[in-house]
Amino acid sequence: MNNTNDRIQLGRNLLSFIFTTGLALGGIVFIAYCLRIGYFPQGISFGDSVLFIFLAISFGFLYSLFVLCLTSLGITARPLWHGLQKTKIFLSKKLKKSPANEEQIAFTIEKPEAPLYILAAFGIFFIVLLTHFEWKGIATLVFCSFICASMWSKHVQNAHSIHLLGQKDDLLESESGHLTQLKRMQPVFILMIILTPLTFGGVTGAFLDGAMRMSNLRIDSAVVYIKEPYSTFMRENGLAGEKSNFGNEYLKYSNVNVLFQGIGKNVVVEKDIGKDVISLPIPAESIFIVKAKKK
Repeated sequence: MNNTNDRIQLGRNLLSFIFTTGLALGGIVFIAYCLRIGYFPQGISFGDSVLFIFLAISFGFLYSLFVLCLTSLGITARPLWHGLQKTKIFLSKKLKKSPANEEQIAFTIEKPEAPLYILAAFGIFFIVLLTHFEWKGIATLVFCSFICASMWSKHVQNAHSIHLLGQKDDLLESESGHLTQLKRMQPVFILMIILTPLTFGGVTGAFLDGAMRMSNLRIDSAVVYIKEPYSTFMRENGLAGEKSNFGNEYLKYSNVNVLFQGIGKNVVVEKDIGKDVISLPIPAESIFIVKAKKK
Protein backbone atom coordinates (compact mmCIF):
# COMPACT_ATOMS: atom_id res chain seq x y z
CA MET A 1 0.00 0.00 0.00
CA ASN A 2 2.81 2.38 0.93
CA ASN A 3 4.56 1.55 -2.35
CA THR A 4 1.40 2.48 -4.30
CA ASN A 5 1.03 5.75 -2.39
CA ASP A 6 4.67 6.55 -3.03
CA ARG A 7 4.18 6.02 -6.77
CA ILE A 8 1.05 8.21 -6.80
CA GLN A 9 2.90 10.95 -4.91
CA LEU A 10 5.86 10.65 -7.30
CA GLY A 11 3.49 10.97 -10.26
CA ARG A 12 1.87 14.05 -8.73
CA ASN A 13 5.24 15.64 -8.06
CA LEU A 14 6.37 14.88 -11.61
CA LEU A 15 3.22 16.38 -13.16
CA SER A 16 3.56 19.43 -10.91
CA PHE A 17 7.21 19.85 -11.96
CA ILE A 18 6.35 19.50 -15.68
CA PHE A 19 3.48 22.02 -15.35
CA THR A 20 5.55 24.55 -13.38
CA THR A 21 8.64 24.21 -15.57
CA GLY A 22 6.62 24.34 -18.80
CA LEU A 23 4.74 27.42 -17.60
CA ALA A 24 7.97 29.16 -16.53
CA LEU A 25 9.80 28.38 -19.79
CA GLY A 26 6.74 29.33 -21.84
CA GLY A 27 6.48 32.58 -19.91
CA ILE A 28 10.14 33.32 -20.69
CA VAL A 29 9.54 32.65 -24.41
CA PHE A 30 6.41 34.84 -24.39
CA ILE A 31 8.15 37.73 -22.62
CA ALA A 32 11.16 37.43 -24.96
CA TYR A 33 8.81 37.73 -27.95
CA CYS A 34 7.02 40.75 -26.43
CA LEU A 35 10.39 42.42 -25.87
CA ARG A 36 11.32 41.59 -29.47
CA ILE A 37 8.26 43.34 -30.93
CA GLY A 38 8.20 46.10 -28.30
CA TYR A 39 4.67 45.43 -27.08
CA PHE A 40 3.02 43.82 -24.04
CA PRO A 41 -0.68 42.89 -24.16
CA GLN A 42 -3.13 45.20 -22.38
CA GLY A 43 -6.65 44.68 -21.06
CA ILE A 44 -6.23 40.93 -20.44
CA SER A 45 -9.47 39.15 -19.44
CA PHE A 46 -9.91 35.95 -17.42
CA GLY A 47 -10.34 33.98 -20.66
CA ASP A 48 -7.13 35.50 -22.00
CA SER A 49 -5.33 34.41 -18.81
CA VAL A 50 -6.49 30.80 -19.26
CA LEU A 51 -5.46 30.90 -22.93
CA PHE A 52 -2.07 32.30 -21.94
CA ILE A 53 -1.46 29.41 -19.51
CA PHE A 54 -2.15 26.83 -22.22
CA LEU A 55 -0.01 28.71 -24.74
CA ALA A 56 2.82 29.17 -22.24
CA ILE A 57 2.91 25.42 -21.54
CA SER A 58 2.98 24.77 -25.30
CA PHE A 59 5.78 27.30 -25.78
CA GLY A 60 7.65 25.73 -22.88
CA PHE A 61 7.41 22.26 -24.40
CA LEU A 62 8.52 23.50 -27.84
CA TYR A 63 11.43 25.50 -26.41
CA SER A 64 12.49 22.59 -24.19
CA LEU A 65 12.56 20.33 -27.26
CA PHE A 66 14.59 22.95 -29.13
CA VAL A 67 17.18 23.25 -26.34
CA LEU A 68 17.31 19.47 -25.83
CA CYS A 69 17.96 18.85 -29.54
CA LEU A 70 20.54 21.63 -29.71
CA THR A 71 22.36 20.27 -26.64
CA SER A 72 22.27 16.72 -28.06
CA LEU A 73 23.76 18.00 -31.31
CA GLY A 74 26.59 19.64 -29.37
CA ILE A 75 27.30 16.45 -27.42
CA THR A 76 27.33 14.23 -30.52
CA ALA A 77 29.76 16.69 -32.13
CA ARG A 78 32.25 15.79 -29.34
CA PRO A 79 35.04 14.71 -31.77
CA LEU A 80 34.81 18.10 -33.52
CA TRP A 81 35.14 20.13 -30.31
CA HIS A 82 37.99 18.01 -28.94
CA GLY A 83 39.72 18.09 -32.34
CA LEU A 84 39.50 21.90 -32.43
CA GLN A 85 40.83 22.06 -28.88
CA LYS A 86 43.82 19.83 -29.68
CA THR A 87 44.53 21.88 -32.80
CA LYS A 88 44.51 25.07 -30.74
CA ILE A 89 46.89 23.57 -28.18
CA PHE A 90 49.19 22.31 -30.92
CA LEU A 91 49.29 25.68 -32.67
CA SER A 92 49.85 27.51 -29.39
CA LYS A 93 52.88 25.36 -28.62
CA LYS A 94 54.20 25.68 -32.17
CA LEU A 95 53.91 29.45 -32.06
CA LYS A 96 55.41 29.40 -28.55
CA LYS A 97 52.54 31.37 -27.09
CA SER A 98 52.40 29.06 -24.07
CA PRO A 99 54.93 26.91 -22.18
CA ALA A 100 55.29 23.35 -23.49
CA ASN A 101 54.48 21.84 -20.08
CA GLU A 102 51.38 23.95 -19.45
CA GLU A 103 48.08 22.07 -19.06
CA GLN A 104 45.65 23.59 -21.55
CA ILE A 105 42.66 21.24 -21.63
CA ALA A 106 39.80 23.66 -20.96
CA PHE A 107 36.83 21.36 -21.40
CA THR A 108 35.75 17.75 -21.83
CA ILE A 109 32.46 16.96 -23.55
CA GLU A 110 30.73 13.86 -22.20
CA LYS A 111 30.48 10.83 -24.50
CA PRO A 112 27.07 10.69 -26.25
CA GLU A 113 24.64 7.84 -25.74
CA ALA A 114 22.71 6.31 -28.66
CA PRO A 115 19.37 8.20 -28.15
CA LEU A 116 21.20 11.53 -28.39
CA TYR A 117 21.98 10.91 -32.06
CA ILE A 118 18.25 10.85 -32.83
CA LEU A 119 17.73 14.13 -30.97
CA ALA A 120 20.80 15.55 -32.73
CA ALA A 121 19.14 14.80 -36.08
CA PHE A 122 16.17 16.90 -34.97
CA GLY A 123 18.68 19.56 -33.90
CA ILE A 124 19.97 19.70 -37.48
CA PHE A 125 16.36 19.98 -38.65
CA PHE A 126 15.81 22.96 -36.31
CA ILE A 127 18.96 24.65 -37.62
CA VAL A 128 17.92 24.23 -41.26
CA LEU A 129 14.37 25.36 -40.49
CA LEU A 130 15.44 28.49 -38.63
CA THR A 131 18.43 29.58 -40.74
CA HIS A 132 17.39 28.60 -44.29
CA PHE A 133 21.07 27.66 -44.87
CA GLU A 134 22.27 31.18 -43.97
CA TRP A 135 25.87 30.66 -42.79
CA LYS A 136 25.87 33.27 -40.05
CA GLY A 137 22.76 31.74 -38.52
CA ILE A 138 24.18 28.23 -38.81
CA ALA A 139 27.41 29.30 -37.09
CA THR A 140 25.43 30.96 -34.29
CA LEU A 141 23.32 27.88 -33.55
CA VAL A 142 26.31 25.54 -33.79
CA PHE A 143 28.12 27.76 -31.27
CA CYS A 144 24.99 27.62 -29.06
CA SER A 145 25.06 23.82 -29.27
CA PHE A 146 28.71 23.83 -28.11
CA ILE A 147 27.94 26.05 -25.10
CA CYS A 148 24.91 23.92 -24.13
CA ALA A 149 26.94 20.71 -24.49
CA SER A 150 29.76 22.18 -22.39
CA MET A 151 27.36 23.25 -19.63
CA TRP A 152 25.66 19.83 -19.60
CA SER A 153 29.02 18.06 -19.46
CA LYS A 154 30.08 20.23 -16.52
CA HIS A 155 26.78 19.40 -14.82
CA VAL A 156 27.34 15.65 -15.29
CA GLN A 157 30.98 15.85 -14.18
CA ASN A 158 30.01 17.86 -11.09
CA ALA A 159 27.30 15.30 -10.27
CA HIS A 160 29.94 12.55 -10.39
CA SER A 161 32.24 14.52 -8.06
CA ILE A 162 29.34 15.22 -5.69
CA HIS A 163 28.55 11.50 -5.59
CA LEU A 164 32.17 10.57 -4.80
CA LEU A 165 32.48 13.19 -2.04
CA GLY A 166 29.09 12.20 -0.61
CA GLN A 167 30.30 8.62 -0.12
CA LYS A 168 33.10 9.74 2.22
CA ASP A 169 32.35 9.48 5.93
CA ASP A 170 34.72 12.22 7.10
CA LEU A 171 35.27 15.18 4.80
CA LEU A 172 38.12 17.59 5.20
CA GLU A 173 37.17 21.25 5.55
CA SER A 174 38.45 21.96 2.04
CA GLU A 175 36.46 19.00 0.63
CA SER A 176 33.31 20.14 2.41
CA GLY A 177 33.68 23.63 0.93
CA HIS A 178 34.31 22.16 -2.51
CA LEU A 179 31.20 19.98 -2.19
CA THR A 180 29.07 23.00 -1.29
CA GLN A 181 30.44 24.93 -4.27
CA LEU A 182 29.73 22.02 -6.64
CA LYS A 183 26.11 21.79 -5.44
CA ARG A 184 25.61 25.53 -5.88
CA MET A 185 26.86 25.41 -9.47
CA GLN A 186 24.51 22.61 -10.59
CA PRO A 187 21.39 24.80 -11.09
CA VAL A 188 23.58 27.51 -12.65
CA PHE A 189 24.67 25.13 -15.44
CA ILE A 190 21.05 24.15 -16.14
CA LEU A 191 19.99 27.81 -16.19
CA MET A 192 22.78 28.63 -18.64
CA ILE A 193 21.65 25.80 -20.93
CA ILE A 194 18.09 27.16 -20.89
CA LEU A 195 19.02 30.79 -21.46
CA THR A 196 21.89 30.41 -23.95
CA PRO A 197 19.71 30.17 -27.11
CA LEU A 198 17.66 33.19 -25.97
CA THR A 199 20.77 35.35 -25.58
CA PHE A 200 21.59 35.12 -29.28
CA GLY A 201 19.50 37.30 -31.61
CA GLY A 202 18.84 36.54 -35.25
CA VAL A 203 18.01 32.85 -35.39
CA THR A 204 16.50 32.96 -31.90
CA GLY A 205 14.18 35.65 -33.20
CA ALA A 206 13.22 33.25 -35.98
CA PHE A 207 12.39 30.60 -33.35
CA LEU A 208 10.23 33.05 -31.38
CA ASP A 209 8.41 34.17 -34.54
CA GLY A 210 7.84 30.54 -35.55
CA ALA A 211 6.43 29.63 -32.12
CA MET A 212 4.00 32.56 -32.29
CA ARG A 213 2.93 31.60 -35.83
CA MET A 214 2.21 28.03 -34.68
CA SER A 215 -0.07 29.38 -31.93
CA ASN A 216 -1.73 31.82 -34.40
CA LEU A 217 -0.72 34.80 -32.26
CA ARG A 218 1.34 36.01 -35.22
CA ILE A 219 0.21 36.02 -38.86
CA ASP A 220 2.58 37.03 -41.64
CA SER A 221 1.56 38.53 -45.00
CA ALA A 222 -2.08 38.97 -43.99
CA VAL A 223 -4.79 41.22 -45.42
CA VAL A 224 -6.33 43.50 -42.78
CA TYR A 225 -9.35 45.79 -42.81
CA ILE A 226 -9.08 48.71 -40.39
CA LYS A 227 -11.92 50.94 -39.27
CA GLU A 228 -11.96 54.70 -38.85
CA PRO A 229 -10.50 56.60 -37.04
CA TYR A 230 -7.61 54.09 -36.90
CA SER A 231 -7.31 53.93 -40.69
CA THR A 232 -6.64 57.68 -40.54
CA PHE A 233 -4.07 56.98 -37.83
CA MET A 234 -2.46 54.47 -40.20
CA ARG A 235 -2.43 57.00 -43.04
CA GLU A 236 -0.81 59.63 -40.82
CA ASN A 237 1.97 57.12 -40.16
CA GLY A 238 2.60 56.61 -43.87
CA LEU A 239 0.34 53.59 -44.48
CA ALA A 240 -2.07 54.31 -47.32
CA GLY A 241 -4.97 51.85 -47.56
CA GLU A 242 -7.31 50.80 -50.36
CA LYS A 243 -11.08 50.91 -50.60
CA SER A 244 -12.73 47.77 -49.28
CA ASN A 245 -16.05 45.93 -49.49
CA PHE A 246 -16.46 46.24 -45.71
CA GLY A 247 -17.92 49.74 -46.18
CA ASN A 248 -16.72 53.32 -46.19
CA GLU A 249 -15.46 53.08 -42.61
CA TYR A 250 -12.88 50.42 -43.47
CA LEU A 251 -9.70 50.54 -45.54
CA LYS A 252 -7.86 47.49 -46.85
CA TYR A 253 -4.14 46.88 -46.23
CA SER A 254 -2.37 44.02 -47.98
CA ASN A 255 0.84 42.15 -47.10
CA VAL A 256 0.70 43.22 -43.46
CA ASN A 257 2.42 41.29 -40.66
CA VAL A 258 0.19 40.82 -37.63
CA LEU A 259 2.76 40.66 -34.85
CA PHE A 260 0.33 40.01 -32.01
CA GLN A 261 -3.37 39.16 -31.73
CA GLY A 262 -5.74 37.03 -29.71
CA ILE A 263 -4.71 38.11 -26.18
CA GLY A 264 -5.66 41.50 -24.76
CA LYS A 265 -7.60 44.32 -26.38
CA ASN A 266 -5.15 45.31 -29.14
CA VAL A 267 -3.80 43.85 -32.36
CA VAL A 268 -0.26 44.88 -33.37
CA VAL A 269 0.34 45.26 -37.11
CA GLU A 270 3.59 45.87 -38.98
CA LYS A 271 4.17 47.10 -42.51
CA ASP A 272 7.32 47.85 -44.50
CA ILE A 273 7.44 51.31 -46.07
CA GLY A 274 10.59 51.53 -48.14
CA LYS A 275 13.50 51.28 -45.73
CA ASP A 276 11.29 51.91 -42.70
CA VAL A 277 9.11 49.49 -40.74
CA ILE A 278 5.98 50.88 -39.10
CA SER A 279 4.46 49.00 -36.14
CA LEU A 280 1.09 50.13 -34.70
CA PRO A 281 -1.38 48.77 -32.10
CA ILE A 282 -5.03 48.75 -33.23
CA PRO A 283 -8.05 47.92 -31.00
CA ALA A 284 -9.26 44.41 -31.81
CA GLU A 285 -12.85 45.55 -32.44
CA SER A 286 -11.63 47.93 -35.19
CA ILE A 287 -9.74 45.41 -37.33
CA PHE A 288 -10.55 42.31 -39.39
CA ILE A 289 -7.75 39.92 -40.32
CA VAL A 290 -7.76 37.66 -43.37
CA LYS A 291 -4.99 35.05 -43.36
CA ALA A 292 -3.46 34.48 -46.79
CA LYS A 293 -3.78 30.88 -48.00
CA LYS A 294 -0.86 29.16 -49.66
CA LYS A 295 -1.59 27.71 -53.10
